[in-house]
Amino acid sequence: MKIAIFSDNFYPELSGIADSIILLARELAKLNHEINFYVPNYQPKDYQALNLVNSELELGPKIKIKRLFSLPARFISDYSRIVIPMPWRWLFNNFKPDIIHTQLFFGVGLEALAAAKLNKVPLIGTNHTAILEFVKLMP
Repeated sequence: MKIAIFSDNFYPELSGIADSIILLARELAKLNHEINFYVPNYQPKDYQALNLVNSELELGPKIKIKRLFSLPARFISDYSRIVIPMPWRWLFNNFKPDIIHTQLFFGVGLEALAAAKLNKVPLIGTNHTAILEFVKLMP
């Protein structure tokens, strides 16, 4: 099965979401599934702020990481990013998932919704954040 996993949080950003979905992808790959992550593109200074090497994670041959255009989300943290949804990119994407799993409902979650509709595939979602707590972070 081909699985697309969308998240606004990913390496190098340190988060339980990133840890969880990387572990999920590794286990799915062991079952012979093909996984593509769609996650923010971080800037070199984001890696530097976390004292990490600016290089892509190597998760194995069945897991690919696709970085999406993103902007700083400094209202969350010094290195958080938010993906600007660009649904038209799915008209030209050659990875045709059997299912899409989005981790958040904002930013990349909207792109996941568009990708599911354009590809006519099921969309499932996991909300990792208590909404009322998230609202407290908004400017």
